[in-house]
Amino acid sequence: MSSKIKHFFFISLPLFIFILYKISNISYNLPEENIPSNALISDCKCKRNEYVELDRQTNGNYLIRFKQATYELDPNKHVFTCDLYNTLKRGPNQKVISFSLFGKEKLYYKLIYDIAYKIKKLYPDHLIRIYHDESLDKSFMCDLECSQRHVDFCNIKKLPLDTFNK
Repeated sequence: MSSKIKHFFFISLPLFIFILYKISNISYNLPEENIPSNALISDCKCKRNEYVELDRQTNGNYLIRFKQATYELDPNKHVFTCDLYNTLKRGPNQKVISFSLFGKEKLYYKLIYDIAYKIKKLYPDHLIRIYHDESLDKSFMCDLECSQRHVDFCNIKKLPLDTFNK
């Protein structure tokens, strides 16, 4: 192989890989074709086809659909304490155990896995909300949410609280 071809190959290959990476991320972040435009979706890959659908009713309330569950929500009587997707997919009358987790200390990540497992055994009708900031590892959060369906992560910087009342 001539030196020009080698040089071209070594310069082109990383560029080609970078372009493929960008294209795959773009297509990954686009919603599936069957997801309605009025739907909320999870950031985790394992939940890509699980969406919360919202339909505004003539009385000002919202009809919420998640999987086979449907309920009506009066936005004037509801305070959201997690992101909309996680709050609405669970429906009304949630039983919640909350934790706060900040930083990248691996010991705490392991402890949260252990706590999630134990709470599922001791309180099977409860869910766990873990409040966090931007410092947590996203792959850790998705791994835990995907393996323990009773766990939701709530970014404190994205809490809607009174979204509908503004």
